[in-house]
Amino acid sequence: MPTPQQIRRGTLLGAATIAVVGVVAAIAPSWSTPFVAVPPRSASARTVAETFWRAAEHRDCATMRALSDPDDTTWCVSWWDTFTGQDPHLLGHGRFSDPTTQPDDGTGETSVRFTVDVRNVSGMPDGWNEWGLFLRHTADGWRVSEEGVV
Repeated sequence: MPTPQQIRRGTLLGAATIAVVGVVAAIAPSWSTPFVAVPPRSASARTVAETFWRAAEHRDCATMRALSDPDDTTWCVSWWDTFTGQDPHLLGHGRFSDPTTQPDDGTGETSVRFTVDVRNVSGMPDGWNEWGLFLRHTADGWRVSEEGVV
């Protein structure tokens, strides 16, 4: 016959197991990211921008890292952010503009504009917003160097 202490320990262990399984089930979708293929080194700035944004929408952090310099994984959130509801949602995007060369400031950057449909993004209203990516040509091809309102 189990003692009261063993019963309490078993109940506590069972409750803890259920809580852990519940948390994992709630946040697991944010951990699973589809693979978005990195375009070849010869890809255009627009192709790199479109691929980077598709990776952001799918939370493919490895592809986002590969296509940004410096490292830009702004849209890759921690499990804690997902669990606490601080998880930004990228629901869609509009057509990407043709690249626009920036004024000659020595950076050699170009920008691509588009609209994004977002929810729960700090500093942005829910719904459709103007957005853009700055890209710089590197030895590895075009890479996202900054993002925001262009």
